[in-house]
Amino acid sequence: MLVDEWHGLRVLRSPDLEIWEPQGLILDRPGKGTDDGTYGLHADVVTSELGAYIFYFTHPGRSDDGAADDSDYHHRRSSIHVARLRVSGDTLVCDRDEALEAPVLPLEGPNR
Repeated sequence: MLVDEWHGLRVLRSPDLEIWEPQGLILDRPGKGTDDGTYGLHADVVTSELGAYIFYFTHPGRSDDGAADDSDYHHRRSSIHVARLRVSGDTLVCDRDEALEAPVLPLEGPNR
């Protein structure tokens, strides 16, 4: 399970869907891409035969101090990004700076 903590996404796992164990954070450090220099927020995971991907938002005009002037376009603007998810050992990881080749999902859409 992923929980948006507004400073990255908390990863939790459960053996029984009743007891949840924290496994750390992902998207909690700035990426290097255009508009990806802040926390990853509001994510969703999509899986397909091509792999597992996390789609997330950033607010590139906001600073980490929480101060925002919502009347300013730059503070309201959102940018959508995607990163590949992998399991390393028993930990979910993603490298938001990994270059991905399109399409990351089948053109007919993900299997649900």
